[in-house]
Amino acid sequence: MQSLLIAALVFALLVAVFASQNVEPTQINFLFWGGETSLVVVVIIAATLGALIMGLPGWIKQFRLNIMLRNSKARIKKLEEEVETLQEALSRLRRAEEEDEETQLERLVVEDNNKE
Repeated sequence: MQSLLIAALVFALLVAVFASQNVEPTQINFLFWGGETSLVVVVIIAATLGALIMGLPGWIKQFRLNIMLRNSKARIKKLEEEVETLQEALSRLRRAEEEDEETQLERLVVEDNNKE
């Protein structure tokens, strides 16, 4: 990532040097628009638009990934809450089962005592 940033900065520096050395006015025609401006302006605008166009897919992908991450975190939180609820229910069921076993044992003891 750092090497990409360094390469971009070197490229930006080269564009700035090139633009500053070419300051003469230039005739520009684009579709139905035309005019005269400095070559510096043309080069800087072209480089800026190129960087924006190249960066747009990455920004869109990053935006989508952030949305997916946010949704995933919310889903994880819901699932963790559900796990906690289910664990509490399981614990209650196990206690109830133990109480039922104790009650059945007491009943059997009472029945055995009554038979004697």
